[in-house]
Amino acid sequence: MNGPFRHRLSPDYKAGRGRKPVGTGEVKRWLIEEHGAKLKPGIEADDTMGILATHPKLIKGEKIIVSQDKDMLTIPGKLYRGGEVIDVSPGEARYNWMMQTLTGDVTDGYPGLKGMGPVKAAKVLDKVGPDEDPWPAVVAAYEKAGLTEEDALLQARLARILHWTDYDFTAKEAILWQP
Repeated sequence: MNGPFRHRLSPDYKAGRGRKPVGTGEVKRWLIEEHGAKLKPGIEADDTMGILATHPKLIKGEKIIVSQDKDMLTIPGKLYRGGEVIDVSPGEARYNWMMQTLTGDVTDGYPGLKGMGPVKAAKVLDKVGPDEDPWPAVVAAYEKAGLTEEDALLQARLARILHWTDYDFTAKEAILWQP
């Protein structure tokens, strides 16, 4: 497995970012050697946090992700962000993930659905009941724009921060989300 799985899904993923800051490799090595940090090849740090936060047994006790990144709002559980602890329900996490599937993420280099900002995306998602699967509504929005379910699926996979059920612990690789 070469590189994070999202780079294999889309060559544009994080393509606009510059080089990592000088010393990043040394800091990683120090954290691993001196503090027992774990590096998971093929996935990003956000995915590792998502896996650890959603796994029922890997970490005992209460788990809290500490991050300002809006991507962490797609992980159910506790998140410390902006000076407060937010409890993200599974429904809210799914909504936030589907929102990013529709709107994309310029910073991470995936476009979502062209012309679909947060207001339009909320209109699409808010038509779906809280206990209903929003995926058909997302696909319908992509198809209405002349795109396909495969186009929507690629964006959903790029937007999804891995949960523990999205990771093969034996093969040590991501399991791509399937609707």
